[in-house]
Amino acid sequence: MIDIQERVEEAKLYEFLKRVGEVASHDPHRFVPSGDLGVLMGLPYEDAFRITRTLEERGLLRCAGELEPPHGPRVCVTRRGLGWLRERAA
Repeated sequence: MIDIQERVEEAKLYEFLKRVGEVASHDPHRFVPSGDLGVLMGLPYEDAFRITRTLEERGLLRCAGELEPPHGPRVCVTRRGLGWLRERAA
């Protein structure tokens, strides 16, 4: 991937995680349906699911439930994810 593509991907990850945090009131125990959130953000379901999996692999999101279009797995921001958001916002 070239540098600009990496930056765009990181921006998508940040914005998605930020929205999960906002919708969940930054509560690491409150879950949000990832597919529905992605649709609200204008993302195709497949992109929302890919972003969800990437954030989960990085330990920034926690998933519960199955891949069930259109709602998808429920997700919450981990404490690590909240720290990552604070670092990026600074």
